[in-house]
Amino acid sequence: MRRRGLVLVFALAAACRRAPADRYPAASVVLVSIDTLRADRLALYGYAKGATPHLDALGREGVVFEDAYSHCPLTLPAHSSLLTGLLPPHHGVRDNEGFSLAEDKRTLATRFRAAGFETGAAVSAYVIRASTGLSRGFDRYDDALPIDPAVEALAAQRRDGAQSVDSLLGWIDARPARGRFFAFLHLYEPHAPYLPPPAYQRLGDPYDGAVAYADELVGRLVARLRERGRLDGVILAVTADHGEGLGDHGEQEHGLFLYREAVHVPLVLRLPGAARGGTRIAGTLAQVDIPATLLDLAGLPADGMDGRTQRAVIARGTVDSRPVYSETFFPRYHFGWSELLAVTDDRYRYIQAPRPELFDARKDRAERANLAPQRAETVRAMAGWIENALGRVGAAAPSAVPADVAENLRALGYVGGTARLGSTSGPLADPKDEVGAYEAFRRAGALHDGGHDEEAVRELRRLLADSPRMVDAWHLLGLALFRMGRTPDAVAALDKVVEIEPTHAGAHLALARIDAIEGRPDHAARHAQLAAATQPGPGFETLAELMLRANRLPEA
Repeated sequence: MRRRGLVLVFALAAACRRAPADRYPAASVVLVSIDTLRADRLALYGYAKGATPHLDALGREGVVFEDAYSHCPLTLPAHSSLLTGLLPPHHGVRDNEGFSLAEDKRTLATRFRAAGFETGAAVSAYVIRASTGLSRGFDRYDDALPIDPAVEALAAQRRDGAQSVDSLLGWIDARPARGRFFAFLHLYEPHAPYLPPPAYQRLGDPYDGAVAYADELVGRLVARLRERGRLDGVILAVTADHGEGLGDHGEQEHGLFLYREAVHVPLVLRLPGAARGGTRIAGTLAQVDIPATLLDLAGLPADGMDGRTQRAVIARGTVDSRPVYSETFFPRYHFGWSELLAVTDDRYRYIQAPRPELFDARKDRAERANLAPQRAETVRAMAGWIENALGRVGAAAPSAVPADVAENLRALGYVGGTARLGSTSGPLADPKDEVGAYEAFRRAGALHDGGHDEEAVRELRRLLADSPRMVDAWHLLGLALFRMGRTPDAVAALDKVVEIEPTHAGAHLALARIDAIEGRPDHAARHAQLAAATQPGPGFETLAELMLRANRLPEA
């Protein structure tokens, strides 16, 4: 009898361990996204050189998912997946530029607010400003960035994450003690240029220093929640939108490739009361599973999502194995090279490219040995999975140019009216073969940012001789030439941008400035209107400045 009783006790204990994690219908939810954070640069994932004590502590109190993967190595598309639970082909945001989240896409904030939650966010970079559509459903979405006049590209504007933390904590502190809220925090510290505070420059590697500062900011958030007695009533998730190349396959930053370093992201989930603390979950998990899991843990439905809740596997310690899809159209949209698609499962990582690649996910985590030539059947199966799961994945068709935009283009002497997708008349270049050109473009950008415009122009001229449709290089060339006082050459370069991409906001803003200086206010206003078609904020601001200069106060 005693033996039978012991067997029953052990059986019950095992059943409890396998039972799904609890739902927390009274809990609030906090989601933290640390931009550009590689999982393998954290001690939680085996890295020994950094300094991330706050994330380490959070891992001890929470559940660590070992193999979470992003769907895109770009900030806006990845956050669109994180906040909707939809894959990029389904939410429609395929690049940081020229896309916004459609109004019919439900966000986490929309769902939480419909369930009675108050919703607030604070973000640290222009690229996920409110006008992208990510603010939908938030009662408060703080994207108030101080504009740095030394930074020419609006997309590069950012703020110290401490400001975002303080903003969000102020909003949380103002919430009623018994009320439920959903809070979203976005930190940008690990994104280039890496600018760690002096205290973290001792780490030597600027990226590690930036990660360490982001860790400190997460620590501030957790400490305040703990001090206010809120932490144990919160479901807290900390993750990243994507990783960073750091030269592992020739790419220093991100966007061009889909190797592991660009899409493997950390995920730590702290449950109320630190339930299941110290658990590690093995197995491939999709970024879209994160919002589905948060909703389910909060007792809400996650219908209409591509993601699946992981609540039931937290106790089991292993996720249900299924492939994860990733994509990047960055090389296609910006340089006219081929897009890349990828599939990740527990056994292999497949990258669909003009020359496909297949890596052993268990034995070759650095992804150095391409098995595609020897494993043709596996390649066909994984390529077939993409088509079966998502249909024929292609670049989003360019939007038709509105009549008023086309009229302004014609008035300025431009012919044509569609955004670029790169030539499809022949095979597109494999980004692997063009990484040298891409890094040359990055070097030219660094030279320009550092005030070395003559060297930047030389680098860009060499680059454009081989890649004449690299629109971003023409744009940078125009900016550098203008700053050097070579206005006619600058206009010629910027006109080339508009020839390739008629609605390129950056080129039109630069041409508006030049026309204003050269005494052509009507042309300047048309360029500002064209910029406003895709970038309303800076476009209308420039237009207002032009009206003020012309003493047309009512129109301004």
